[in-house]
Amino acid sequence: MGSSGATGSGFAQCIGNPPNSTCDQPGTCLEAACGTLTSELDTNGCVRKACTSDGVCGADELCFPASVVIQTDALTPRFGVKCQPSGDRCQCTGTDVRTGAGAYCVAKTTVLGDWGCLLLPSVTGNCSAFAAWISAANTELGKLTLYSTVQTRAATCVQMARDKYATVCP
Repeated sequence: MGSSGATGSGFAQCIGNPPNSTCDQPGTCLEAACGTLTSELDTNGCVRKACTSDGVCGADELCFPASVVIQTDALTPRFGVKCQPSGDRCQCTGTDVRTGAGAYCVAKTTVLGDWGCLLLPSVTGNCSAFAAWISAANTELGKLTLYSTVQTRAATCVQMARDKYATVCP
């Protein structure tokens, strides 16, 4: 997802893939956790390449289904990030797997590193939102052709969510 509007300063290196942000690069990256495995924005704040399989990624990259592995909410914008100045800081919103966030390419060494699943109380505490997240995560995972280790770990995250749902929702 590139920028559909104006782009803030500091994104000249994002040729063809700037973030949808009118904040500067440091402000955007502070809010959107640029460069982390679970951010759609790379270390420069550029939007990472979307993927449905490893084949569209670079030679040393894998397709990573971050939106299936972690839940996000208004306090943790990581996918489909849209940022704008708010007073003296940058304020960002984002999407999640329920609203179209998909997988993106990340360095293979990072994807195969240490990461786990993240379930947020803001999602797990609302049974209808939690059920919708599980359904969307399952659908998204079904669309992807992933490196076997990544596929197994992501499927484990969805199963972990199902197990938690079974214990907290009627």
